[in-house]
Amino acid sequence: LGTTLMKRLLKGKDLLQDSFIIPVDLHKELFNADLETKNRADDLLVDIHPKSSEIVFTVIEIKCRQSLSDDQRADLQSQMMLQINNTVEALRLQFEPDNEHLRLDQELKVIELQSLLMFYLKRAHRYGYLCEDAARENEAFIQQLRKNNYSIRFKKLGLIFEFKGDHLQKKEIMYSGDEETVFYTMGKPMIDRILDEGASL
Repeated sequence: LGTTLMKRLLKGKDLLQDSFIIPVDLHKELFNADLETKNRADDLLVDIHPKSSEIVFTVIEIKCRQSLSDDQRADLQSQMMLQINNTVEALRLQFEPDNEHLRLDQELKVIELQSLLMFYLKRAHRYGYLCEDAARENEAFIQQLRKNNYSIRFKKLGLIFEFKGDHLQKKEIMYSGDEETVFYTMGKPMIDRILDEGASL
């Protein structure tokens, strides 16, 4: 249910015309690196900027609850941050270019990244989410990826759907070092809007 709400929210905000989603749970092999925990977030929203050769991964963790006290929400956000941060670390270890140190497997990692991105790009286009221009430009960019000709940037997003909450939505920002994670807690009024095909988000 949480993933369905997330997709409808992103679609309602027109974020899926130029971006596409990768479900993290289907790619547990990304977490075989030397990590303290295999806890992971739910999804990646991928936004490619061919002109700047940048790939932006928004790491998304989703939780559904009936109701939450302030303390319960804070505890839940801390748990979500751990899952998000672990996912970011795994992706960095797997795919982030290292211009200072030679990685013997860098070319293989680029091929794996190309395969991952291309599969979900084509799926999003096939299902009618990704617009034609974005699909064409992104595909051309992915095909020409090489070991040092791209950069990766991460954003962190937590979505909490509180089904008995009487608020529209609450935005909160938590920090880990100098990196921020943005949390949105959406109550029943916002959930109703998300489920309403004709409602404006």
